[in-house]
Formats: sequence, structure tokens, C-alpha cells
Amino acid sequence: TLGRQGNASVLKSIENKIKTKTKCNIIKVLIPEIKPYLLNAFNDSIDAWVQTSCPRLSIDWGNEFVKKPLLTPYELNLALNMVKGTENNGIKLSNRNDVSLYPMDFYSTNSLGDWTPNHKCNCTCSCDEQKG
Repeated sequence: TLGRQGNASVLKSIENKIKTKTKCNIIKVLIPEIKPYLLNAFNDSIDAWVQTSCPRLSIDWGNEFVKKPLLTPYELNLALNMVKGTENNGIKLSNRNDVSLYPMDFYSTNSLGDWTPNHKCNCTCSCDEQKG
């Protein structure tokens, strides 16, 4: 399952972006709770994980949790160059000009992109550009 915090729309968005921007194979692993021994059982079959639940799993414990990177949907968007940083609502992420802050908006109803469960497309959203 996607668990209580997972979201089918976020999962679909992730799949579409990976298929569009990369040649990577996608393996969906649907589990009620992320546990290191479950993810680590895949060994070298996986290059990176993208988890759709609470971003704190990746941010706070990701590097101690599994042997491969455990990305949030936002971090995947950054890796695929699908999003630019923001000047508000976040923490300093990088000295890159296009990525200034890490938005902490996962549960916001006015999130900055479709990497969050509650995102509603609006006139400032880049979702329409991505669909075209």
C-alpha cells in the first residue's frame, strides 16, 4: 500500500517524470511502512529510492536508513532539473543560483509543486509546462 501518507497522484507524477526524463527502469515497491531491511534486500538492483510518504524519512534519516539514496519527490524534481529553488518557505539547500531554498511545504495546501499530496495547480505552477 501507499500507507497513510503516500499519495497516488504524487506516485503517478514521479513515474511520468522518470519515464520522460530518463532511461531508468521503475520498480514500484508498495509497503505500509518503510523499513531498512526491506529496501536493502534489493541490493544492487536499485540505484536510488524515491519515497512518497513523509519527507522527514529522507531528510532526517535517509542516509542512515538505507544503502542507496532515499529521495523525496522534491529531491527527484531537483535531480531531473524540473524545478527551481524558491526564495521563501524553506531552508538553504545550495549555493546554486537556481536552487536557493528547500521548500518545507509537503503538507501545505499551497505547495510549490506537484511533489506534494495537496498541490493544487494554479497560475504560477509549472505543471502545465511539464504536460506540454
